[in-house]
Amino acid sequence: MASLSVCKTTVFDNLCHNASYLTEMLNLAKQWGWTGNDTETHLGKLLKQMIDESDPKLPFGYIKLDEVARHAKINSPPLRTMMSALNKEGYAVSRSHIASNAIKTNCPMAVCIRIAKELQQC
Repeated sequence: MASLSVCKTTVFDNLCHNASYLTEMLNLAKQWGWTGNDTETHLGKLLKQMIDESDPKLPFGYIKLDEVARHAKINSPPLRTMMSALNKEGYAVSRSHIASNAIKTNCPMAVCIRIAKELQQC
């Protein structure tokens, strides 16, 4: 029974990080009218975010910007500003669908802290 549970989690994780599968889900949702009008702000936005997160360069998990700010001993940087700075430094980055103030990135935490401090000085 435990191995079945592990298998389900692995399959679920793999599907939720598979851009073509998520794109297919988004297309079906559009066909079925699930993303029109007011629902677009929920389902369509979520699926688009998950597609962005499925970049193979991005690790599992996420980093809350409040956590970066706490370690840097500064105010939390704006999400888009931090993402832009990480991109400029050559790191992969996307928003996380798990938390509104979180990002997924292949940037090490120490570098995230350095970048956040630099942004604070601007």
